[in-house]
Amino acid sequence: MKFHTRSLSAAAIAFVLIALADPGTAACMRHVAASGPSARVVVLAGGDAWLLFQQYLSEVKQKGLDVSLWQSTVMISAGTHQESIKLGWAKMLTGESAERLWERALSGRKADANADLLAQADGSSWDVICAGQPVAVKKPPVQPAPGTAQTITGGRPVSTEALTYFKSGLQYAARADYDNAIKEFKVVERIDPRFPHVQMNLGVAHMQRKDYVHAAEYMTRAVQQDGGNPNVHYNMACLQARLGQADDAIASLTTAKARGFVMTAKIRRDPDFASLRGRTDFESLFPNK
Repeated sequence: MKFHTRSLSAAAIAFVLIALADPGTAACMRHVAASGPSARVVVLAGGDAWLLFQQYLSEVKQKGLDVSLWQSTVMISAGTHQESIKLGWAKMLTGESAERLWERALSGRKADANADLLAQADGSSWDVICAGQPVAVKKPPVQPAPGTAQTITGGRPVSTEALTYFKSGLQYAARADYDNAIKEFKVVERIDPRFPHVQMNLGVAHMQRKDYVHAAEYMTRAVQQDGGNPNVHYNMACLQARLGQADDAIASLTTAKARGFVMTAKIRRDPDFASLRGRTDFESLFPNK
């Protein structure tokens, strides 16, 4: 099974992979844990610190997370210097809200995209808010303004916001955290229902959770919207084989191959196709097995 492009596990998961990093870069990717301690560590990177923190507050509210702004820590980088910022309990005595105090602390400050800090955040599972672009180790690229149209594989323009959530979903999926992957992909779907590959990725994520009703719903949409994509038909075949729809699975695999999907020995050994192995029409799809 694939989340688009290449098999990534025994079940052949392949999410859509976006052309991201050049050698010597560190991926700056939005990551906000859907659960965890109320005292968070939040890394801001690649822009105005207060605007980035506002994005974090918006996502926290949208997800209904129990995050304590009084106890949390913000990490930013200015060049090679990293800074840890906290409100501290004493500031509660001012009577101002935590959000207002964070605005005072972060307004006018730039949060550079620092590869070392991002690597530390990834290894520590900290929350990260940035523009979702590759971050050069020595010289960060200019980040697009929120809402700026970009393109992903296939050339279709997409909004920066949708792209950021999409990449976050891929990150969760790579960790086999399909519940959070689905949450992120659903945000993408709300922003842009025809975002390239989001229906397929939702289908595969639900398939991994063995929620075959929703998997079938999303995979059907994927076939309707992106029928020229061989990975869509391959993933549909995985679902159909799991559901015991052998003839339909063979037909989908045949379509995938006709669209350019390479039928390797590894694909033949995909556990999803165990019930198909030995059938003449299945084996004929793998001439070099």
